[in-house]
Amino acid sequence: MSLGKLGLVLGVIGGALSLLDELSGDMKKAQGDIDKEVDRYFQKRQLDGKETTTVRKTVKTLENRIYEIGKLAHNYKDDPLIHSIASRLANISAQKYGERNQYGMIRVIHLFVLRGITYVPDPDHRDLYQSPIQTLKLRRGDCDDFTSLIMALALNVGIPVRPKVIQTVDKQEWSHIYPLLAERKKGKNLRWIA
Repeated sequence: MSLGKLGLVLGVIGGALSLLDELSGDMKKAQGDIDKEVDRYFQKRQLDGKETTTVRKTVKTLENRIYEIGKLAHNYKDDPLIHSIASRLANISAQKYGERNQYGMIRVIHLFVLRGITYVPDPDHRDLYQSPIQTLKLRRGDCDDFTSLIMALALNVGIPVRPKVIQTVDKQEWSHIYPLLAERKKGKNLRWIA
């Protein structure tokens, strides 16, 4: 790895650690409350006889990957559980950064997912998908699952989103996806934040 890339990686890690320190008290309490809410949500769905599992999909093309993740985010953005969690996160953001601070909301959404969901790669080098709700239930997922959950939460509070697919070191094809969330700057200009 070149020194430039190493510096970039260390900078990203340092920024993430700074963010964790900055919000850790507020997010720790919220995370516990949200975990209980997720459990209650699925207990109720099981009692109602509703399906609680999601069929995982295998996709082969880059275009299909982007489409499926975007579709998952859009299909679940108005789910009652997504809405409830997004509202809680919006309250934390408003207390910490002030009302209508999109950058603060983006930070809080990212922190919630980074703290609450464990990264687990897909088995057997296959690209599989699960819904944002299933990711919350399992509290684990890979980059596809993190992306659809972050995008669903952001869409619920009106933040524009788009997925970004990249090729990581030593890979011949796309190998990682992450969400870009837009902060509106004066007028219609958007600043895309990873």
